[in-house]
Amino acid sequence: MYYDIISDGTQTLIPNVTYQDAQNQLWGSKALRNKEFNWLTKVSYWEGLSHPNSDIWNHIYRHLYNFLGRIAPTPENNYQLVVAPQAENHSQIAKNIERVCLTAGFKSAIIISTPIAILSRWVAEYAISEIREKKIVVVVAVGDVSTTVGAYELYPNTQQSFSPFYLTNASSQIHIYNTGLAY
Repeated sequence: MYYDIISDGTQTLIPNVTYQDAQNQLWGSKALRNKEFNWLTKVSYWEGLSHPNSDIWNHIYRHLYNFLGRIAPTPENNYQLVVAPQAENHSQIAKNIERVCLTAGFKSAIIISTPIAILSRWVAEYAISEIREKKIVVVVAVGDVSTTVGAYELYPNTQQSFSPFYLTNASSQIHIYNTGLAY
């Protein structure tokens, strides 16, 4: 399995922000850095996907389409969209995320929690060959306006099946508001 994280040209974690005025139509990092955009006053849009955030998915789709050489980033072309929102309960906003992704042109979206996304990347890049005994891993996902913490147990798979390990929740996730990179 091959995966990649596509950035907005500035950073790999794309800020969920768009900004438009008479001269500019900005998204992601460029919108965040625009001196006219006071993003701390728009914090409520970051935790959920209200209508103003729908525009960013159109920008991300066009960015991926161009990055891939004008190939649609869809399952038919062997691309799967996985979204990890920084929210207390990602499943509550999953339908909204799926709706705006479909509107932007994506055919489907898999919604996972931010700590699971970080854990998956860590396992895929570093730890997959090192899971020989039970490990407890604590993941701290620091977002812009909140932080989520989750603890997980990784067990080696002693059977010769597809997955080299099993994953279970060691505790429920904790979400802390008004923390993160913005504060």
